Amino acid sequence: EAPAVKSSSVVEITGKEFDKVVDGSKHVLVQFYAAWCGHCKALAGEYEALAASYSDSKMSDTLIARVDADLYRSVGSSYKVAGYPTIIYFPKGDKEQWQVYTGERMAHKMVSFVNSMTGHNAIYIRPRQATIILDDQNFAQVVHETKKHVLVQFYAPWCAHCKDLAPDYELVASAFRMEPTVVVAKYDADWNKQYGQQYGVTAYPTLKLFTADNKGGLLYEGSRDPDSILAFLNTKVGTERSMDGSLKAQSAVLATMGAHVQEFLKEDKGGEFSQSALQAATNAANSLHGSFAENGKVYIKVMQKVQELGLSYLQDEKDRLDRLLESKLSDEKTNALTRKRFIIMDFLTRAKTTKQQ
Repeated sequence: EAPAVKSSSVVEITGKEFDKVVDGSKHVLVQFYAAWCGHCKALAGEYEALAASYSDSKMSDTLIARVDADLYRSVGSSYKVAGYPTIIYFPKGDKEQWQVYTGERMAHKMVSFVNSMTGHNAIYIRPRQATIILDDQNFAQVVHETKKHVLVQFYAPWCAHCKDLAPDYELVASAFRMEPTVVVAKYDADWNKQYGQQYGVTAYPTLKLFTADNKGGLLYEGSRDPDSILAFLNTKVGTERSMDGSLKAQSAVLATMGAHVQEFLKEDKGGEFSQSALQAATNAANSLHGSFAENGKVYIKVMQKVQELGLSYLQDEKDRLDRLLESKLSDEKTNALTRKRFIIMDFLTRAKTTKQQ
């Protein structure tokens, strides 16, 4: 599997990993949560702010983590978790001396608590909100941008359903933070009057998608859970984002190019690859458009490298990309390298299949 492109400082732990992560070698604060829990969703932003406050390498002995205790129930039952969210601190040196955090679920309060337990002096960092705030002054500039797909939530501050949607909507915005063509925004249609009226908004929250080629506003009528909204955006604008912000393999792997890769690899005769197969692939890549064309170019470049260096290039390049993706990169560079890694994996999979035939 591809390494996740992390948009969070919170470490997600599975049931199998729990004892390896919480082993007494570090201070670990763990949120035991359930995916369906409203209070857990409301806590998400504050907990992320807490984790961001401990992201400095000087405090690498302290982890802010969470585990889905509804999915991995045996983990929760081991620590008598009876409700969600439950936050437990496990001290470095003796994890058996764990204690439940009973303070306020506000980031600055939790930072103070962790500081008192670890001896660190972390400073509370409020993360930048991923959701763009619109008003009557900037709405047209942002929404009518012809190169952007913009999802807008028309809301009112007093609306209970809007308040319930807020943490989930921010999750969706975070998932698309590294997608240069997508903007997730919200517009207070109770305070600002112009655009709610212009687009026929009569109830809150109302979600409308303004795609790059249609600024009329497509009404979203699906469920208001983050997965459904994310899937709607991916489908309508042609992106392939996961909820954690990482790219899915579909964002780069092209079935049409894959067929040419198969033919190219079949023609391997002692390290000599077919020039005619490469030319056919090049012709196919030249017929692609948009992001498909960019991915097609990568397929051709990889074929040329295989032709020059042999099949060993594929594993070497995958290893190099893995190392690079673990470092701090710009969003644009991360996207490009992740897409290339997916394409390299497509080559490796097809090379293995071809060898077995």
